[in-house]
Amino acid sequence: MSGFSIRRLLRLIALHAPTRSRWSVARRLMMRANSERDASLFPIATALYEEAIRIAPDAPRIRMQYAHMLKEAGDFVAAEPLYLNVAAAFPNDPDIAIQLGHFYKMAGRVEEAEAAYQRATELRPGWAEAREELARVRSVSIADDAAGGGSASLLPELLPGGGAPAQARMREGFFLRRLAASMDRARGNYRRVLRGVEAIHGFVVSSARPIEITLSIDGAVVQRARLEPSTSLGDGQSKYPFNLWHDFSEDPRGQHQIELQAVGPRGMVHAHRELIDIVAPLSEADYPRSDAVAEPFKSSDRTLEEHINTAPSMVRPAPRGLLARSPRAILVQRVDQLGDMVCSVPALQRLRALFPEARLVVLATPANASLARTLSMIDDVVVVDFSEGPDGRRTMPFAEQKRLQQALEAYHFDIAIDLGETAGSRPLLLLSGAPFLYGFKDREFAWLSAGFEFNSRDPANRGATAAVAHKLVAMIDALGEVVARPPTIFRRDDLSPDMLTEFGLGSNGRYAVLHTGARLPYTRWPGFADLARLLLDRTDLKVVILADEPIEGIEHDRLITLTGRMDFDRFDALLQFCSLFVGSDSGPKHLASLRGAPVVSVHMARLNWNEWGQEASGLIVSRRVPCAGCGIGQDGDECGKQWACLRHIRAEEVFEAASRLL
Repeated sequence: MSGFSIRRLLRLIALHAPTRSRWSVARRLMMRANSERDASLFPIATALYEEAIRIAPDAPRIRMQYAHMLKEAGDFVAAEPLYLNVAAAFPNDPDIAIQLGHFYKMAGRVEEAEAAYQRATELRPGWAEAREELARVRSVSIADDAAGGGSASLLPELLPGGGAPAQARMREGFFLRRLAASMDRARGNYRRVLRGVEAIHGFVVSSARPIEITLSIDGAVVQRARLEPSTSLGDGQSKYPFNLWHDFSEDPRGQHQIELQAVGPRGMVHAHRELIDIVAPLSEADYPRSDAVAEPFKSSDRTLEEHINTAPSMVRPAPRGLLARSPRAILVQRVDQLGDMVCSVPALQRLRALFPEARLVVLATPANASLARTLSMIDDVVVVDFSEGPDGRRTMPFAEQKRLQQALEAYHFDIAIDLGETAGSRPLLLLSGAPFLYGFKDREFAWLSAGFEFNSRDPANRGATAAVAHKLVAMIDALGEVVARPPTIFRRDDLSPDMLTEFGLGSNGRYAVLHTGARLPYTRWPGFADLARLLLDRTDLKVVILADEPIEGIEHDRLITLTGRMDFDRFDALLQFCSLFVGSDSGPKHLASLRGAPVVSVHMARLNWNEWGQEASGLIVSRRVPCAGCGIGQDGDECGKQWACLRHIRAEEVFEAASRLL
């Protein structure tokens, strides 16, 4: 949906709302804008923020949230007047002063940042954060003066502190990490939906003591869960994480009001309400590579959570591409003018070289169809009238859309690509029937399967400088890299097994390496001790455990425990010559794979396995959970399920995967 369409719709809503409810309408728009921003749907978030400001122009909190989004996106020009507007309305508010300082620091304007931080310290004497920020930017000013004003060599945006807005950190209420993350065609536009088994994931910030969270659909409570504090935020506030797994497959399709309530001993503490569409669930068989797709489950003996946590783990081969198979038919859109098709010829040549067996079809306009038919790398041309109307927009009536859709469906495309960089032609991809859609500006079109962005800038006018033809070839090369690039194995010729004799290993010994560590403690799989026992009992391998400290309860003459750091070359040799490597999602796993070792990766679903699993060799073990891809942060205090995606991977499953590689 375009920003114009959103504004038009929301203004109709606002005009029909009573005057006294305009603030509540604006508040709901801001909450929805925050959700769209967190989902990286920035054009929609922008339109919602602007409409909320239009409805409630005296609401500084909305302007501040909008300014934060623009700042994080790097649009300092648009963000500055919003910050200054709020600061002018509340000249004696220290929180706003420090936010202004954060903005100027990120924008690289040290003097303005220093003045704003100084103002914050004056408005709230003794405020440690403001004093620290002031000291940091003053250190930059002093260093700049010492360097003769060479500010180009100094980077205030890299100074510690001032990242996440303090106002956002301290605001009480719901912070949603995941609610209706899927996208679907609903009521004529792509929007976020709930489908099948879903995770509603986030946390509550509160100075009250909520004891449970409830999930309601259209006013009926369908789930309750206890809330426990995970982190103290100071000033009496705490963070209460939640992760609700719910099966929406039995609920009627269509729009419903979803409500979350944090409830304390005296009633509701905080609430979040949102209208969201419920649509048909996805099938595990149709999406075998997604750990976030879990089938609906009905049983009187087990709960949904028990079913998910006891289901078998997934074991997948590490070598992979973005597509399950090589494409048999590819659609390329170039619904522009003659010059656009000329600039696309090198990209079409590259596409043919990447996929020589695929049927290559071009969707062209009458202006460039004749040229397209002369290109030997193209198998077929479909012509469509997609001209501009009086308002400058390119449109297509429903009847023409249907005819085009039927014509394209006959090809059974695997991939549809739009080579146009402007946004007007992107929706035509949806008529192709292809399961994989590729184009520019994927942040604006969240339904794209993949997107490409390349920007070059003239230092004087900031206009683009890369040739269009070169940019389009880069776009196709990027697709080829993630779809068809073979895995890389890079072994070292200067390493020898004899380097390992001091560890009790040599050129004749077969051994397995179990690396138990990981940078983030909560991402460490707890099953390594049990796996070591299985390997010692059922194989003749020596077992080398790399750990911070010895694992208690295991004694065996084939067990070798190595703690602490070792020389990198010996560490590298240990991985290159092993018969098996098993590790969590960490650097040594990737290094072992690069060296060609058989690797079993025990992968936590915090990040998708197909993004961060090793590439070259072995197997990846993971679990299907509806909250897969949560991306929780450094301390892991927002999980809400005690890291079920890692904890329920059984040692027997990892051993069976390892046995396939031995």
